[in-house]
Amino acid sequence: MPHRLDVVPPRLAAAARAVVARLQGAGHQAVWAGGAVRDLLRGQPPKDIDIATSARPEQVQQLFPDSR
Repeated sequence: MPHRLDVVPPRLAAAARAVVARLQGAGHQAVWAGGAVRDLLRGQPPKDIDIATSARPEQVQQLFPDSR
């Protein structure tokens, strides 16, 4: 079954894409992960999107100062 990105709520998709783009723009690997990927493969809308990255926590903190 092919995944369908059109089931992702637009604001959620835009936010997740922005985070991935910022991480990748800083030279890190970053991809959508976790339950969101499972939900997309099932054709269901994800409630949230986890992002896996090669960035270390302190590097993420530098890119996203308000993150915890």
